[in-house]
Amino acid sequence: MKHNVPGLNYLQVFKKHRGIMLFEAILFILLGCFAIAAPTLFTVATDYLLGGFFIVGGSMQLYRTYKMWGISGSWLSFFGSLITIFAGCTLLTRPLVGILALTTILAVYFLIASAVKMSLAFSYQQTHKFWLVVNSLLSLALGLMIIAGLPETATWVIGLFVGIDFLFFGFMLLAFYSSVDE
Repeated sequence: MKHNVPGLNYLQVFKKHRGIMLFEAILFILLGCFAIAAPTLFTVATDYLLGGFFIVGGSMQLYRTYKMWGISGSWLSFFGSLITIFAGCTLLTRPLVGILALTTILAVYFLIASAVKMSLAFSYQQTHKFWLVVNSLLSLALGLMIIAGLPETATWVIGLFVGIDFLFFGFMLLAFYSSVDE
């Protein structure tokens, strides 16, 4: 797909594909509502999906390592593939362990993102500081809320956050759809 093509009229492209945009908006709004209504189910589904991805990816890495055996790093690649497959199997066979690990990673992400945003706020000019500070404090609050509620938050927080993200993405697409006349 080409971007920033001279003479490309984005309004015409949006008009041409309005129906697809509406379908996608409705799909994401429905998925978002479902995830918010059943966050535990979505959290478990995320764990299983990632577990499957790890097994498929690790198996592919193992196959490639087997086919290319003898080159430098073969043993490291072999062990890396086994670790990836093991991680996938763990996510599938012990979903609570996987969900707890994923939720902890999410909490750490929010804490690190908060620190980065706050340091950016102090490096920008006055006009940009306010929203970065607010966003930094929000990230900090989310990270601390997740950590304070562990292990209970692990069962629902990923599904809820995915649902909120899907819902807002769907509404954003709906706004794009509505702003383009037929």
